[in-house]
Amino acid sequence: MLRHAIRGLIAVLILVAAGHVWAAEPPKVIAEGEWSKPVSDPLAYALRGRLVICEKSLGGDVLEFPVYVELQDVSEAIGPGMQIYCAMGDADDRPGSKSGLNCEMRDKDKKIVKHTDYPFGGQTPRSEWVKLPSEATIRLRATPFQVGRAKVMGITPDLGHLWLIPEGDPNDYFLSGTFTVAPADKDLEKDGSHIWRGELVLPPVRLKNKH
Repeated sequence: MLRHAIRGLIAVLILVAAGHVWAAEPPKVIAEGEWSKPVSDPLAYALRGRLVICEKSLGGDVLEFPVYVELQDVSEAIGPGMQIYCAMGDADDRPGSKSGLNCEMRDKDKKIVKHTDYPFGGQTPRSEWVKLPSEATIRLRATPFQVGRAKVMGITPDLGHLWLIPEGDPNDYFLSGTFTVAPADKDLEKDGSHIWRGELVLPPVRLKNKH
């Protein structure tokens, strides 16, 4: 019986070791914007947000710089939490909905930086309901997956916008946006939680290609 127990323990240790070997490195945060002003809905559920930019290796010298939205419950009262419909990489195309992240980039002189379109056939973050408990914070990826360049910082918060900051560019750039939660569903409680609706104005986050 002891022999079986030892074999079982060895098997567990092998699985744990394999998990450590194959676990992906988490993206490294390289820039964080300031928190937005809190926005309260008619029932005093309050939410604030900010933009976070990370860096992740795709192999060799190819890097991606995914854009994330962080959301934080800042309601004064403690309740059952809130449900937030987060439309990210793919638009919420249901009738009557305007949900989603919309970003723009400006230079140091506050002039709009032109974006470019690009072909893409990969995966995008799903649009889905997110449960946010009281006083909780969650980070949600907006950028489509595996959009990387070598020696270029590619910033693409959605499929319609791509800004390229080449290696050696000495300039600073500023990405800002609005995050709108306006699902077409009727304003009813979902799974016992309140449905939050509103728009967050996300302050600019400073970007610079340091590679």
